[in-house]
Amino acid sequence: MIGVSILLDSLLVLIYYALNIFGYFKIFTQLCETKQDIGEKAGVSWSYLQRRSGGGTGKTKSKSEQENQRIERTTTRFYMALALSDLIHESPVWDVSNKYNLPRGDLEQLMVSSSSFAFMIVSFCKKLEWSSLACLLSDYVKRLGFGVREDILHLVEIKGVGATRARALYNAGFRTVRAISQARPEDILRCVPKMGRIGEKAARGIIASAKKLLETKAAELRKEAEELLK
Repeated sequence: MIGVSILLDSLLVLIYYALNIFGYFKIFTQLCETKQDIGEKAGVSWSYLQRRSGGGTGKTKSKSEQENQRIERTTTRFYMALALSDLIHESPVWDVSNKYNLPRGDLEQLMVSSSSFAFMIVSFCKKLEWSSLACLLSDYVKRLGFGVREDILHLVEIKGVGATRARALYNAGFRTVRAISQARPEDILRCVPKMGRIGEKAARGIIASAKKLLETKAAELRKEAEELLK
């Protein structure tokens, strides 16, 4: 966990210096009231944003250096959280990159490190038997890793199916792993754009991966049932 924390902190520093404060101020003012309230409760300072957008450092003499640093870190973390929120609601990574003035590579690294950190928190909750919190957070591990909404999480588990393909399959009516496992290659090719010159081979691979995933899930369920019957 320490390694991931260091990585997140290093990303925090990079994003702080890349932070487009004028863009952030505009983004924050355009947030709905609920999200603005969340930001303020998290510690984002409206006056800090105003001072930064006016060309200042954002720091005030009435606050200690430690308090000023805390406000800076909180503001930057919320900026990161807003970017991640857009990504897990399937905004294209290039659009998010442009909106938040962050390189695509940094965003992808942020997703990976956040997913890893979330996984560690879930494991920690399970060890302490905080089942409800672990259940609440577990979906976010995959959502942060793949950048998808909750309704297609099960589809991105199929090898060869990323966020774009999963959404295309879902919108075309292939909403379960079983449905994809029973599809024909031409069905996959028809609803998934840009499969390339090896499209049919890729489509067959997706179908085969879906069948394998079903077998794996079934084996896991059988094992769980056997454990319960012991």
